[in-house]
Amino acid sequence: MAQVGRLRGLSSQRMSVKRGGQQILKYFSSTTAGAGVATAPNAKCQVDAFLWGGGGGAPLQASGGGGGGEAVYKRFICAPFQQIPYSVGFGGQNGNPSDSSSITLVSGIVIKANGGLAPNGSLGGAGGTGGNGDINRTGGAGGNAAANGFSGTNGAAGGATDGTNGGGGGSGGFNDLGDLLGGVGGPATAGGLTPGGGSGGAAGTPRGGNGQVLMIFTRLRD
Repeated sequence: MAQVGRLRGLSSQRMSVKRGGQQILKYFSSTTAGAGVATAPNAKCQVDAFLWGGGGGAPLQASGGGGGGEAVYKRFICAPFQQIPYSVGFGGQNGNPSDSSSITLVSGIVIKANGGLAPNGSLGGAGGTGGNGDINRTGGAGGNAAANGFSGTNGAAGGATDGTNGGGGGSGGFNDLGDLLGGVGGPATAGGLTPGGGSGGAAGTPRGGNGQVLMIFTRLRD
């Protein structure tokens, strides 16, 4: 599921609550795969950005599970009404790897959370890794055939095997930063949850979960 409704430490404070004497002005969240632009509020803001890459998808034949998406955190400063390009990664399907999720800073630097990989035959796909945020959490590997998927770093649990096919890997997450666990890996015959859960390995299994881009805008004092 999307993260906004599950945040206890950050998002549950909502718009009107102050953080360290500063007001949260806006939450932006998307799990819809593809590119877009988020617009900052009419104030100079500190932005806490959380990204999840998409979950890996299983091939057409029974096999290991797909890897979970990486989770990345980045803090930066934005100007009033600044346009922040972003992209939400697709979940992988039919043996295709998932896509990364990203935001582009005003400097032109692209911050990415990489997607989980598809399995290789009976071997589970690797979890997404290699992001370039301030904090980067690797997704869990998909389980080999007849094995459970692995949990992501500080994130969601992997899916269970059915005794023949592997479970999907769970996404990386931030359970130390407000219950931002990410998406659970799918059991052997099911797709992964959004954001970033890898799919199970059985033939015809739905795809891995899409990624997510979540940004929290906090007013900076002049």
